[in-house]
Amino acid sequence: MGFIIIFLLIAVIGIFVEYLRSSARGDRRNLEGTNRGNGYFSNRYVRGSEFVRRARSIETEIAELLNSLKREYNETIETERKLNSDIQLTLSNLVNSYLPSLDPDVIARINPLTGYSRFDFENPIASLEQTRRNLEYELQMLETSELYQRRREVEPSGQLKVQLAEYNQTISPLMRAVNLYENDRRFMTLYRCNYGTNSYTYTGRWWNITYYQHWLWAILTARKFNQKSFIDVANHYRDLRSRLDEMNRIVEPIKAQIRAIEDNVKQRERVIRELNTLEEVYLHRCRQALKDHLQYIDRSELCRRAQAEPEIANMIKCLHGLEKKAEYMDEIAQKGFQPRISQLETKLQKLRKKITKYSRTKNQNVNIPASDANMWIKNPAQRIRENSMRYTQARESIVNFRDYELYDYNQNVPWWTVMTHDDPNLDLDDISDLESFEESGIPDDYTSDPEFLQERTITDDIPRRRSRRRSRRIIRRRESSRSIYEGDIS
Repeated sequence: MGFIIIFLLIAVIGIFVEYLRSSARGDRRNLEGTNRGNGYFSNRYVRGSEFVRRARSIETEIAELLNSLKREYNETIETERKLNSDIQLTLSNLVNSYLPSLDPDVIARINPLTGYSRFDFENPIASLEQTRRNLEYELQMLETSELYQRRREVEPSGQLKVQLAEYNQTISPLMRAVNLYENDRRFMTLYRCNYGTNSYTYTGRWWNITYYQHWLWAILTARKFNQKSFIDVANHYRDLRSRLDEMNRIVEPIKAQIRAIEDNVKQRERVIRELNTLEEVYLHRCRQALKDHLQYIDRSELCRRAQAEPEIANMIKCLHGLEKKAEYMDEIAQKGFQPRISQLETKLQKLRKKITKYSRTKNQNVNIPASDANMWIKNPAQRIRENSMRYTQARESIVNFRDYELYDYNQNVPWWTVMTHDDPNLDLDDISDLESFEESGIPDDYTSDPEFLQERTITDDIPRRRSRRRSRRIIRRRESSRSIYEGDIS
């Protein structure tokens, strides 16, 4: 009976094991089934190890794109930095063209050309001449002073220098001897405590350890200076110090005279130097004041004022174009690349957490709902790559643009349009110039224009809002800038 029960038990166990194996084979077929067309899992569940394998390939693709976007971002920032340097150089050249010299005719044209009126009521030429007269008077006073007449006394062979050298022959050995005492820490401590006199700080304090320490130091100090006692050492130092102080009192008036004469000579040299560079200094100040004014004045207004001087007008356009380039580089970096870099970094961080979790041995055979797995491995790389390519192309087109003189302020067209050669594919939505251009007086019934329907074919794959905005810009540009690429350029 017992054998029958054991046999039945073994048979039941065998049947159960075979059932588990068949179920596992069926589950494996279900779990490993995927939609090869779009890369998502097509069945109800996916095993952890299969999810990790797929996620790693997506991780690699996202990481490569992220590194590429960071390089593009850094290159754009570096381009902006170089443009800012070019802006300052071009602005300085423009200021030099406005103000080549401090000539009355040149000063008189500054206000009409730039709107800077300070030179009209603070004439720099009159100020320069007044400063020149003041410096010439100061120079005359310096050269007629008694100190300047005695300038030869401070030459190496002059009377004052010779006297000072003679006194220094006596002072130098005294100074060395005094320093020998004053550099000895033990001696100076005892000397300041009046050791060996009735005023000694520790007189009668035989119970204080310092009393015995000073007693030992006094013996060592006397031996060091070859004296019988510390009192002899102190008296010798006091005699040297008094002799040195007396010599310094004698020498100090001589040094004061030398300093006064040398100061007079230096003041005269300074005045002569200022006289020689006076015009250059005033010209630099005037240019800096004009440069500060030009930093903020409207470029179209400047160009309008410079109609009679084509060279200056072209320099203004060049300056404005460089400023717009730097502005566009900043927007491309901050609005084009930076948000997408942040998006990819967030996606990559979350995906790596999931990979780490399901790479653990205990989670490799876990069944993950396919809906969750598909959400985790959703790959934005293709979409971001396509969008970023437009920013890269726009950057290259803008950086390579050199024909600043082609811009016409009368056409009221954004610099972006001219620099990108009116390419609709580079008509980006988050560029502030294009947004302000879109909002500056475009009729609300623009959709009735037949060109709107024609342009819809360009943007069929773009969401409706973006398509409408781009079409508005296209219509406005066609109305206001048809002559830009037809040869009517000013």
